[in-house]
Amino acid sequence: MEQTRYKRRLKRRKRKELKELNLLNRFLFNEVLEDPVAYRAVLEIILGHNIRLKANVQSEKEIRTLPTFRGIRLDVWGQDEEDNIYNSEMQRKNTRNLPRRSRYYQSVLDAGLLEPGVVDFNQMNNVCLITIAPFDLFGRNRCMYTFRMKCDEDSTLDLDDGAVRIFLNTRGTVTEGCSQELLDLLRYVEKSNERVAAESESQRLKLLHNRVRAVKSNDENEVRLMQLWEEKAYARLAGAKAKLIEQVCKKLRKGKNAQEIAEELEEDIELITRICEAARESAPEYDCDEIFEILWGEDFYDDEYEYEYEDEDVGE
Repeated sequence: MEQTRYKRRLKRRKRKELKELNLLNRFLFNEVLEDPVAYRAVLEIILGHNIRLKANVQSEKEIRTLPTFRGIRLDVWGQDEEDNIYNSEMQRKNTRNLPRRSRYYQSVLDAGLLEPGVVDFNQMNNVCLITIAPFDLFGRNRCMYTFRMKCDEDSTLDLDDGAVRIFLNTRGTVTEGCSQELLDLLRYVEKSNERVAAESESQRLKLLHNRVRAVKSNDENEVRLMQLWEEKAYARLAGAKAKLIEQVCKKLRKGKNAQEIAEELEEDIELITRICEAARESAPEYDCDEIFEILWGEDFYDDEYEYEYEDEDVGE
């Protein structure tokens, strides 16, 4: 009985197979673009010029300036032969903080660009941050928004600090400043299939599609995707149970009994009773972590739960 609520909650989430995914999915996006040839093709389409990309492309690159500071994890990072830095992020959900998030990402990237003792800030690499999303972040319906530092008093004056941030909207309708090749790429991100690739005249897009097909046909990638989904499912389940324990403890502090708590939270009485019994071990402080360990501990990650998973971004 205690599993019912959680199992029902998770079974609403159905996982698509790797072959069904498009590039909006972070797993597929990272796997495809960690290939330097594919990443170069995408950058050239977005930026509109040729790039001599180095072979040191990394996906899921982690950067932390200090142990006490928040680190960042970059979806796809690359560097060209002129030492320009490129970071591309796939953002499927609007978290309402992307402009400031991109500012933080840029600051963390900048912090590692100069060696200790270097006094000439002109030696800092140029940095280009690209965010691709299936929504309009700024409400102008543009397919592409490019930001550089400019002077408020004279808009023709560029700060020229070597930093640019680009936001791409795959569902934009205002195409000003976008090449047909870029518009084809935005369409392909949403529908990463043979038909869309064939309809485009872009050789770069066809090259990208070949890489997508190679990633999707690799059985090892399918296994890795399933493993990541399972980890997320267990994390969701653990989070749900931890939250329930916190709710129960709050009501125990108010003098409520198991029956009252079960009714108020609309939860199974057997599960609530077990939580209440475990909570007695740490009363009256009610240590939620200790209660979780008493109830599930190492047996939490077993095979008794059956899950289906929705097509979410792995690691988000």
